[in-house]
Amino acid sequence: MAPAAPNSNSQVVSLTVLAEQQVLCIILAGGTIATAPLEADFADLGVQFEVVGEVESGILAAAWSPEEDLLVLVTGASELLQMTPTFDILSEAPLHAASPGEAQQVNVGWGSKSTQFHGSAGKQAAQAAPPQAVGLSPDDDRLARISWRGDSQFFSVSSVDEGKRVIRVYSRTAALQNTSEPVPGLEHTLAWKPSGALIASTQRFGNLSLGLGLGREGRHDVVFFERNGLRHGEFTLRAEKGRYRVREMSWSAGSEVLAVWIEREEGDVVQLWTVNNYHWYLKQTVHPPMPSERFTAIRWHPESSLRLTLTTATCILDRSLAWTTTRSTEPAPNDTGTVAVIEGSSLLMTPFRRMNVPPPMCGYELELGMTLEPPVDLAFNVEKDRLAVLTHGSIDVWDLQTEVENGKIAQSVKVHDLPLEPSMDARQVVLADENIAVLGYDWNEGRDAVLKWHLKDGAEWERVELRSTGSGRLITPVRGSELLFQNAKGDVLSVEDNSPRLSLPAFCFQTALMQSPPFSIVGLSAKGTLYAVSPTTTLTLATNCNSFILSVDFLVYTTSAHQAHFVPVDGLTSLLNEAAPDVPQWEQRRVERGSRIVTVVPSNMALVLQMPRGNLETVNPRPLVLRNVRLDIDRADYRSAFLACRKHRIDLNVLVDHDTPRFMKDIPQFVEQVDDPDYINLFLSGIGQSSQSAERKNEICDAIRVQLEQRDLKRYISSILTAHVVKSPSDIESGLKLLLRLRDENPEIVEEAIKYIIFLVDVDRLFNLALGMYDFSLVLMIAQHSQKDPREYLPFLRELSALKENYQRFRIDDHLKRHDKALGHLRLAGEEHWPRAKKYIESHPHLWSDALRLWQDDKAKEAELLEMYGDYLMDSKEYADAAIAFVMSHKTEKALLAYEKDTTWREVFSLATQAGASKERLAEIGARMSDKLVGKRRYTEGAQVLLDYAQNVEEAVGVLLMGNEYSEAIRIAHLHGQAALIETHIHPSALDAASNILDDLEEMSEQLSKQVARWDELQAKKALDPSGFYNDDNDNPLLHNVDVQSSASTVATNFTRYTLAPSAFSGVTGVSTSKSAKGRRKDARKRLSGKRGSVDEEMYLVSSVAKLVGRLNGLQADVGRLMPCLVTFSRVHREKARELGKALEGFERAAEGAVERIWREVEDGRKEREKQRDTIVRAGGRWEEDKLPVPVPERPRVDVVRWKVSVLV
Repeated sequence: MAPAAPNSNSQVVSLTVLAEQQVLCIILAGGTIATAPLEADFADLGVQFEVVGEVESGILAAAWSPEEDLLVLVTGASELLQMTPTFDILSEAPLHAASPGEAQQVNVGWGSKSTQFHGSAGKQAAQAAPPQAVGLSPDDDRLARISWRGDSQFFSVSSVDEGKRVIRVYSRTAALQNTSEPVPGLEHTLAWKPSGALIASTQRFGNLSLGLGLGREGRHDVVFFERNGLRHGEFTLRAEKGRYRVREMSWSAGSEVLAVWIEREEGDVVQLWTVNNYHWYLKQTVHPPMPSERFTAIRWHPESSLRLTLTTATCILDRSLAWTTTRSTEPAPNDTGTVAVIEGSSLLMTPFRRMNVPPPMCGYELELGMTLEPPVDLAFNVEKDRLAVLTHGSIDVWDLQTEVENGKIAQSVKVHDLPLEPSMDARQVVLADENIAVLGYDWNEGRDAVLKWHLKDGAEWERVELRSTGSGRLITPVRGSELLFQNAKGDVLSVEDNSPRLSLPAFCFQTALMQSPPFSIVGLSAKGTLYAVSPTTTLTLATNCNSFILSVDFLVYTTSAHQAHFVPVDGLTSLLNEAAPDVPQWEQRRVERGSRIVTVVPSNMALVLQMPRGNLETVNPRPLVLRNVRLDIDRADYRSAFLACRKHRIDLNVLVDHDTPRFMKDIPQFVEQVDDPDYINLFLSGIGQSSQSAERKNEICDAIRVQLEQRDLKRYISSILTAHVVKSPSDIESGLKLLLRLRDENPEIVEEAIKYIIFLVDVDRLFNLALGMYDFSLVLMIAQHSQKDPREYLPFLRELSALKENYQRFRIDDHLKRHDKALGHLRLAGEEHWPRAKKYIESHPHLWSDALRLWQDDKAKEAELLEMYGDYLMDSKEYADAAIAFVMSHKTEKALLAYEKDTTWREVFSLATQAGASKERLAEIGARMSDKLVGKRRYTEGAQVLLDYAQNVEEAVGVLLMGNEYSEAIRIAHLHGQAALIETHIHPSALDAASNILDDLEEMSEQLSKQVARWDELQAKKALDPSGFYNDDNDNPLLHNVDVQSSASTVATNFTRYTLAPSAFSGVTGVSTSKSAKGRRKDARKRLSGKRGSVDEEMYLVSSVAKLVGRLNGLQADVGRLMPCLVTFSRVHREKARELGKALEGFERAAEGAVERIWREVEDGRKEREKQRDTIVRAGGRWEEDKLPVPVPERPRVDVVRWKVSVLV
């Protein structure tokens, strides 16, 4: 094929829409630059372009920057022009500059052949190879090309310079930066990757005399350059039949796909290449609608990364591409987990059931035939190991015959080869059961159509017309479901009758059908929103999803937050049955950044993920493992379930918890299947550490132990010991008894058994338990197999062995701190140890009850113990119990002293009278008891003691008056014929009491007035200046230059509660202190100290008013007892009563008013703070409460006490 002819003056070099200026700019090869407004009717051929500039020498190439703020031109005079959007020239320079550029690297020889040591090869090896001729490819059109980097900071120009093609890199200001190294056979194509990493071009190989690259004849590479002009990798294009040339190349906006436009003799083709894991894949080819047509332009959408527009002379092709993973979905246990990767005309097949290899490696390669082009689409059979391959013009069906166990991976056989209608541009194939369906666009009809074929008895294609025109996808059916079609709006229709079934919120390229009632669809939109839709309900499962797969029991999806979510299909189905469901938090796990799902292998409990760089990672998520474990348990396959839990670190309690009654029934079967003692030990250890109830643990351990003992005691000795140890509480003694039995019956396994139980239990604890069994031979066995030093235990054991049995056991129990058992053995040791027993009891006070029980048959020793116990209780100030002990031990004087200290005066006088005490003694005791009762404010009882046992009426009346018991004092005076005491004692005492109460009321009234006035002052200040109320130092000019944040600590005020910004007190840097709870309570009390101007003064005032009301309630009771006497005594007393009544009534009103107002304002303040808190939280701030706030006292109530006397007027 000959190179393209030179451009004529009217040939379009560039046609660009300038979005900001809303104009269409056209640049012609003759040098004309013209624009037209976008609102013009371009369908009218009479639209006039406005010429805005001319370049006399013509224009060879032109390119606008991605930001449309710069225009670069290559003129016919080999000059480089740079213009603004208004076509003002910014710079002008010759294209073929002599300088390599400002940033060109300098080679100082390091690493070159001339600096290397060549050994026996000699100096000849150091001589440089003769330079290779650098020429042009015969396909080069000799025209210049311009390509911008995606960020508009650099652009590259490819041009022919002195018979070879050179790529130059310029900065944004058109300053030459670098020049590429000479490359033989370099062609005219040029495309700078938008992400900025590489500059792509093409290179021909073959005839060295023509200056082509050194290599196989016909080899054609896409080569890459770095910004510094140096080569950086390449890949080889697929061999084409006949003559061809690469016309242009173009990168997608996201730098994911490289489009290579090839002109061939039989027709044009655009190849789409992608790279992953450092390997380039030919993924797709695009052909013109008719074989005779050729493409006139290709262009990627600048924003939609995978949208490609191609034009021919008669039509425009707009293709939207998407990434999809072709994977098999057979149900377990026949699932192979096969994934197919398109690599040109081959498929890289990997069954992940057997292996995990990342592409470009694979399990085996499936060659598709003679065609050199990649397939259009692939589809696995839902339930069989079959694969449908859609190519341009036909469909092949392969029976893969994948082996899931050993042997050859697969023996693939092509079973069907079905040709398609020539006018059908097929884009999707679906293979379900024995039916195959193809979706495509019919160029003759101008609409979409579905072709269906039954593989068993199909004779021709069954055609179904659709209403869509080149958009939409088929939804892969499941068993028994109908074939569905999703149009561009997201509506899901039946292919058979075109009737609607449901509607997705947006078009979803990837979909999965759930057949379980209700019929529903899961779909992933282009924006990353994952929907689950039924005819009645639409759920949005995620808005940042990047991949998903519908497995047997789980919908698994990954998100851009690097999480994998596992949604139970049953739970999702039940939600889709509800009208307005709340989506719960599903189980999830972290995955590596950018991970996407490749496939799920249910039989292997494996989720295969692919990282952005292309490598694979297989994980075994907990939900998938638990699903298989439960299935194994339901099948009573306990060994498989156990091994799965062990391998994937699942709590072994799931074997019990899944179906506890069945497991208890199947314990013999479980033991038989698991069999291995180490496995059984692991299971029992898990049971012991579980949250099972103690009763359940013991039941399981005992049942397994019984089975093991019946099967083989010698083989399972370690498991039997484990069953004893892990019980709750541990039954270690039973395990030790088993060792004693084995010592006599099977001495050959005792040593290993002892070593094992020492491994299970702390050796010191085991030593002590064996010692507590009083068997020295067992103690020695354990000690000898442990790391204990014989010097630590042999002297002690020798000392014990020399003692008599009971005293020996006493010493052992005392050593083990089993004091109750030790005391019992000391009791049995004999009478000679009685003094030791008394000292032992005294040194262990908790043994008194045991001691009294042990010696209850020996009355003398019991009495001695009771007296000792009474003395102990006296020292402990438990006088009542001490008195009872002394009474039981017949120690009357000690009992009287104990009762007297306990002020139980009735028992004192009963015991004293019973002991025959004289009247003088009783009077003496009565005087002392009265003083003690008065000290405890038990005035009535003190007066009664004086009257009954000291016969002192005057002192009794005085005691009653101390307690304000005036009525009782008058009664006692009259009863004992001493009425004179009324005048001499009672009347003066009543006046004194009234005067004291009046003084108290006056003091309380004055205090209440001050506190209410201060409260009003604080409320006015808070209303006027809230910030000043909480921090009086804000306006202090002396503090303006002081750093407000200390490096050591910061004192917070109440005002920190009202900040929107995160508080510094939540993470104080520097020195920090912590206080105990007692210290914090002390600080809280200090905050109520009432310091004027403190931030807690309000709470101090509230607390003070509450205390005043409490005092008032006490005074009311005193006045209620005093008033009747004052009214009846004399005129002076009645006047005092009137004065007292008025004062008390006035203070009651004042207190009630103060309480009502203060507590109302406190409640209003609380509501206002809650309102502020809600506002701050809604705004995204943080409300900081005090760690130990001062509690607001409960609102006090003034008691309603009947103290008024109605006759007093």
